[in-house]
Amino acid sequence: MSWYFQEYIHNPFGASEAKARQMEDSFRLLGRAMFNAVFRSSEEASGYYTAASTEGLANYTLSIVSDDPSFLTLPWELLNEPNAGYLALRFSSLVRQVNRQPSEFHGALPTEQLNVLLVSPAPLGPYATSGLAWEAMEVLDSLEVHAALDCIRPPTLAVLSQHLSDTRNYYHLVLLDGFPCDATGSLLFESADGGGEPAPAAKVSEALAGAGVPIVMLTAASTPDVDLPPGWAAAATILASNGVPQVVSLPFPLPSPGGQLFLQSFFRAIAQGAGAPQAVAQARQALMDEPSRYSPAGEVVFWDWIVAQVYQSQRYTPAPIVPPDSPKTGFSALPTADATQSEDQILQGGVYGLVGRRSELRHLERLFSQAPVVLLSGPTGVGKTELALGLARWSSRTRARPGGVFYSSFDVRAGVERIVHEVGTTIAGTGLCRHAGCRAAPLAGRVPSAKTHRCLYWTGWKNVSGFPTPGPRSAGRGRTVRAGTAS
Repeated sequence: MSWYFQEYIHNPFGASEAKARQMEDSFRLLGRAMFNAVFRSSEEASGYYTAASTEGLANYTLSIVSDDPSFLTLPWELLNEPNAGYLALRFSSLVRQVNRQPSEFHGALPTEQLNVLLVSPAPLGPYATSGLAWEAMEVLDSLEVHAALDCIRPPTLAVLSQHLSDTRNYYHLVLLDGFPCDATGSLLFESADGGGEPAPAAKVSEALAGAGVPIVMLTAASTPDVDLPPGWAAAATILASNGVPQVVSLPFPLPSPGGQLFLQSFFRAIAQGAGAPQAVAQARQALMDEPSRYSPAGEVVFWDWIVAQVYQSQRYTPAPIVPPDSPKTGFSALPTADATQSEDQILQGGVYGLVGRRSELRHLERLFSQAPVVLLSGPTGVGKTELALGLARWSSRTRARPGGVFYSSFDVRAGVERIVHEVGTTIAGTGLCRHAGCRAAPLAGRVPSAKTHRCLYWTGWKNVSGFPTPGPRSAGRGRTVRAGTAS
């Protein structure tokens, strides 16, 4: 299964395609054998299933109860019988329980917006990076209700624990995204210096449960040529056993557009008042309804609907998020002279935006934590502007720069006055234009404190080879402009 979910989609040619079809046939046979072992093993078991079928499987939840991670991690989603088909799509939900009688979660959480906390480490070293962070950002922004995505920076256990301690009973879900996991179930966070630092799952669950977080989504880092570590199931089991009510485990990556389809259905269901088991059931159906995934050979049918697993220690039914009275508005950004762009959007680089650059984004964040200016340089067309735009969108939507993110291009005629005008009027209002022709000197005295973590992104910097007299220093009376740039 590790080969199918981690390697086949990247090389679906020749022998690999034939092997994948054989494996899918094996999935069907395995699911039928598991069904016979469970529901045809005795008259009592058969009677239970017959009664549930008569009343309607959709009225029942199928619970797999055990404290053995190796038993819980079996692919129960493959259970199928000739008449009903795959039972994971027929029951109202399928859950793995660490106790026979789960209690109720009674935490009171906000209902005016869906609050999600993202922890997405990309430690330095030979660690694979993947996950659903970017898809989560895009999906949450597209929901009909207000949603907030906060991101832990730096993604260390210490910072996460402190942040959760300061925001109790606030987050509806914490997304532990792209985590490597060792054989004991320890999760690999970043260390203070950017390296990897394993943390026992029990310690992570202590911080989560103490903050009243009802749902945790745990997604694995892609590790080609490596079988799923036995500790992955242990990590999900330990999180649930130590106080996290519901854990959604994704032990394998969801190839595009599967990740977005899954999260779209999942978050919409959560916002409408469904618990994690029911939300995953809806997301699973969405994946099966649209099974084609992108690959080097074009679109291929892929069985990623069986990937998601739900571990439960407490029942939780969230209160629906109240839709806003007025239409949602996006985040603030500036239009540019060389592109058609609404004022509530930052340009998207490329047709699909930024894809597969998680490590680079994390590296840029580290650089900005060390210095106020970052210069990207390289030949034309290697992706400097798209990477900068990706970081701009990421920083804005995860609220890394609460003072604003501003994008300007020097690919067309642009002087310091235009930059001062765009940034200054956005921050200080249109009244700024009445002062000295919007030059740099009035900006310093009339814009609120620069300690609000703003960021400027300048592209086409290669075109800035000099300024006509008077230059930027005489216009700004000795002041210079600092910015993050894309060359």
